Amino acid sequence: RCNELERFLDANYTDAAFAKVKTCYADMAKSDRKLAEQLRTLPWPSEARADIKKLADLADAQAYAYEQIAKAKTVEAYWDISIPKDDGSADLVRARLGLDTRD
Repeated sequence: RCNELERFLDANYTDAAFAKVKTCYADMAKSDRKLAEQLRTLPWPSEARADIKKLADLADAQAYAYEQIAKAKTVEAYWDISIPKDDGSADLVRARLGLDTRD
């Protein structure tokens, strides 16, 4: 999602590289917040609603972590922030809607 992230990793996690990557995390947070909002406000078939809620909750949790990273002052603070992992919610939604999953 962000070219600066790769540069950050390649720069061995220096504070200077981290300062540049924080903008990317702020942008990712905004995108995930928007995704969560859209998931919650769009009409969904009843059989998919519980999985949609899980997916929206995951997007919000990831957005919160990204926001915390964007506010972090040092690389050390970055390491203290846990980003929630993909829990398969998107594939559950796809399956409920009869769409291909990411196998």
